Amino acid sequence: MVAVWWAMHLWAAAAAPPHPMGLPGCPTKCGNLTVPYPFGISANCSLPGFNLTCDRKSRLLLGDGVTGMQVTDIFLQNASLRVISHAIISEPDMQFLSINKTWGLGDVVGAGPISLSYNHNKFIALGCGLQAKLTGIDKNNFIAECSLTCWGGDSGNWLPACRPDLAATAECSGNGCCQAPINQYTPTFNAWITGLDNERFHAGLLPNFMVFIAEQGWIERVWCHLFGWNPKDSPIIPPPELLSKVPVMLEWAMNSTLLLYPMWTWAPDTESKCPTNGDESACMSSHSSCIDMNSLYRVGYACRCSTGYDGNPYLVDGCQDIDECAEPDHYPCYGECTNLLGTYLCRCPQGSQGNASVMHGCVGK
Repeated sequence: MVAVWWAMHLWAAAAAPPHPMGLPGCPTKCGNLTVPYPFGISANCSLPGFNLTCDRKSRLLLGDGVTGMQVTDIFLQNASLRVISHAIISEPDMQFLSINKTWGLGDVVGAGPISLSYNHNKFIALGCGLQAKLTGIDKNNFIAECSLTCWGGDSGNWLPACRPDLAATAECSGNGCCQAPINQYTPTFNAWITGLDNERFHAGLLPNFMVFIAEQGWIERVWCHLFGWNPKDSPIIPPPELLSKVPVMLEWAMNSTLLLYPMWTWAPDTESKCPTNGDESACMSSHSSCIDMNSLYRVGYACRCSTGYDGNPYLVDGCQDIDECAEPDHYPCYGECTNLLGTYLCRCPQGSQGNASVMHGCVGK
């Protein structure tokens, strides 16, 4: 028993301390979610523009919670976060030939660090005989567009049946569902729907319609849950819980600066935005690096732990060495593994040679 206790004592003494995630004295938990700095849920616990709200139901909300968008994931290494939004337009009956509504992130955008990730979201519309457009506040600022037809015609087969055996991308390609990339950045979007089939519209024969901004790949993943296995002539009425839980990817950049004109109207900005003075950088860990977050519509930078380190690059001592030998699933070694700072050494046992990082890679001399 003493020997077992002593072994456990030595293991505890050698175990690395947990990675620091927040400033000293600041809470870093909201329900089951960890809230890493530069984000924070209490006063003086976040950088400007990174404040979040943990409500009484232990939901992590964006900003002061006014937008109602719930944060479900924060990815420090990718400078991105996932939030849950809602359908921009969800109408049981189209009473006008044109309708528009607004979608935005409220006060957390604009000159702030957080913005919509235009590389990881799509503009999606569901319905029949419609044209969907996405613009800025100025409707002449065109951003995305797609058109909806329904091949079923009078047969009533408005949408293709769920076919798990088919490629997911085939499900949303114009037949009752269309999607388009969002290739511009703006703090607030306007979604416009226009009826293309006036005769069927006036006869009340067009099904419900919806418009989303959603994470790329979401509509394909939930297709069967939205419409069942064999949608017929019934109106398009997805489950309400799915319409209120639409995932959207956001990203952040330190020293974020909106460009007055898109980059394609000027020469691309290739100058690094990483501070040359270390004292001005938000990358506080000595084992972190700065990466540029320049895009067509804004410039800035983010921080990342160096290769071989993990944790929070925005905190002093936030990036700590990864013990690769303790994670054989990610760092396979079929010989003698030795952990080193920022890397590891994998050697064949004495008396053998070869490649110890592959199974049966070591052979006798």
